Amino acid sequence: MRNHFRRGAGAIALLTATALVVAGCGTPDDNRGEASGADGTVQIGIIAPFTGPLAAAAQDLIDGWELYWEQRGSTTVAGQEVSWVTADDANNPATGITQAKSLVNTKGIDMLVGPVTTAVGAGVAEEMAREQIPVLLPVLSDDNVTQRHPIEGVTRIAGWTASQVTHPLGQWAYDQGYRKVATLCFDMAFGYEHCGGFVNTFTDAGGTIVTQLWHQLGEQDYATFVTQLRDSGADAVFVGNSGSDSVRFLQAWADFGVDIPLLTTETVVDQSNLRSMDDNAIGIISAGHYAEGLQTPANQEFVQAFQERTGRLPSYFAAAMYSAAEWIVQAIEAVDGDVSDRAAFQEAVRSVQVEDSPLGRMYLDEYHHTTQDIYIRRVEKRPDGLLWNAVVETIPEVSQFWTYDPEEYLAHPAYSRTYQGNGVWPDPQE
Repeated sequence: MRNHFRRGAGAIALLTATALVVAGCGTPDDNRGEASGADGTVQIGIIAPFTGPLAAAAQDLIDGWELYWEQRGSTTVAGQEVSWVTADDANNPATGITQAKSLVNTKGIDMLVGPVTTAVGAGVAEEMAREQIPVLLPVLSDDNVTQRHPIEGVTRIAGWTASQVTHPLGQWAYDQGYRKVATLCFDMAFGYEHCGGFVNTFTDAGGTIVTQLWHQLGEQDYATFVTQLRDSGADAVFVGNSGSDSVRFLQAWADFGVDIPLLTTETVVDQSNLRSMDDNAIGIISAGHYAEGLQTPANQEFVQAFQERTGRLPSYFAAAMYSAAEWIVQAIEAVDGDVSDRAAFQEAVRSVQVEDSPLGRMYLDEYHHTTQDIYIRRVEKRPDGLLWNAVVETIPEVSQFWTYDPEEYLAHPAYSRTYQGNGVWPDPQE
């Protein structure tokens, strides 16, 4: 990235002096905001679940965003003063749409960054399409947003799809000698896509799925699931969930003393969860588009700066938003600060290549999705006693379609409870 990590009173004072205080916008202002972008200002709306079970992840998200601007040392881009305002969607679709409308009508935003979850994403994106407001997605992992059901104006910058990270993991697992795998994933699209990516490539390689289990969001008792996985005859287990469900599952896994290799998607052992875990998490293998243990100068500097600022190691939420800020800056510079021409700005966004971010090198495919390195990671304990994800292997420039032909891939069903790939591509006409 062009900016370097510059900390200290000067950068923070500059940020304060520009009055860029992140504020919620749950109560609409009396006056409708005016469109900006050609008048010396660029207004960015950020929508995320700042309350509820995902509040910690949302805090990481905004901390990563703010850190970028502190490190940059200025909020002026191509002669425009960049400011932002936040809105809490509470992970509720209706609330998200209401808040997005408020950002347009009372704040006059030029673009929307977020939301985070699939539950909120489609509704908000469709509403913004009607308003002709560009939507930039650094976190939302719903496959179909940039596959079978694209929405006008939506671009996934510094983002990922759920199956993008697990396609490589399925192949990697087979290459390690695993032949029989049992799976446990969320019983919803987020889980189907994580699981489907793994199952499809693992079975394509010649592996067998011995059982597939599904659980509800907010599952409180994992004992039955753990015993079924333990007794399945599998030589490895794949898990795809997130948040407090991941913490509860891994505690049950440890309580039962199961001695089977555990493979997961990145959200299971994301730093936002590792902070609540103990040494039982050490050794868990996952695949992700970010690894806080990645030993590149850009990431090492980011991790150090984030830890100094917050007292925490960064999650992928933080790294994605930090990298998204750089992406947006490059796009604003490409249009000489005039974001009022939405089409030109979106074209600029889609032409950006970020060469050196905490996530690594990133660029968009023709479907407006990020192509990027995917990391096979292992949970390890640092000398300071903190857990983090160290990189075992880097798989470069992974497409959202893995090695499949995009047209053929899109002709087949989306991953679901009933379609997991399973080593064959069914006839799309059947």
